[in-house]
Amino acid sequence: MRKLLVIGTMVLGAMQATAQNVAQTSAQDLQPSAAQQTVQVADNDGNSLLPNVFNHLGVGVGIGVMNGLSVELATPATRFLALRAGYNFLPKLKMDVDFDTDFGDMNTAVKNNPRFQEYQIPDEITVEGKLDMGTAHVLVDVYPFQLSSFRVTLGAYFGADKIIKVYNKNEGDLMGVTKWNQDSQDPTKLADLRAMNGGKLDKIGFDMGDYFLEPDANGNLEASIKVKNFRPYVGVGFGRAVPRHSRVTCNFDLGVQFWGSPEVYLHGANGDEQLQSSDLSGEGSKAVEILSKVKVCPMMSLRIVGRIF
Repeated sequence: MRKLLVIGTMVLGAMQATAQNVAQTSAQDLQPSAAQQTVQVADNDGNSLLPNVFNHLGVGVGIGVMNGLSVELATPATRFLALRAGYNFLPKLKMDVDFDTDFGDMNTAVKNNPRFQEYQIPDEITVEGKLDMGTAHVLVDVYPFQLSSFRVTLGAYFGADKIIKVYNKNEGDLMGVTKWNQDSQDPTKLADLRAMNGGKLDKIGFDMGDYFLEPDANGNLEASIKVKNFRPYVGVGFGRAVPRHSRVTCNFDLGVQFWGSPEVYLHGANGDEQLQSSDLSGEGSKAVEILSKVKVCPMMSLRIVGRIF
């Protein structure tokens, strides 16, 4: 009997020791090894195939052709994708040109005549042209090769539809012409001048082939070139939007905006009207036709980008 108790005690001790070993082994299996921890850290450093948006953030400033100065923020999404958003500022370039205001019979009849003071216009007016190419953008960079910074970029630019405007610089410069055009068609006014011209007075304006342009009710004229507000973008480039192995690096981009067919609009007495090539003749018609075929805007830029975190 005593031998049986001794044997039983030995067996229970062996079972208890085995259970403790199994428990220790299971606990160790649940703890990641140093190598596994290293892999996990590396995976969180932008090399994971899983989403990684906003784990890192970069900022870039650049200069380019057709998009001027730019500033943007970027973040990696996966090992092969990065997201960018920013604004492009191109200084609004302006150019002034002086034009003589020679309107034939009107100038002869009313110039320096106190009776017709309200029809007077300056001897010359200043016409100002302005270029407006400021845009915002949202882009996605696709890196097809893991070990290369070459990328394909897709996205869109957003901007004002009027990229070029030409107008009389001084408000109301042509108010005398506007007043003349109103009164010359009123049989109760300008009777003496009408009698001198065979009972008829013509309107004053700019004859553009089949299109006659006259100032609006405020004595102003404007011509503009319009494109789409929303402009898809496709391009290629080199460089990571958020640097991997350094704090600062350079990026290069080359691509095109698809802004549709540019349209010429005139603003005058009839409001905004689109000018067609058929409305003009000669070189004016050809110029409008050629302009309508320029459906893309080429872009090239160089940026310095840095990783914030």
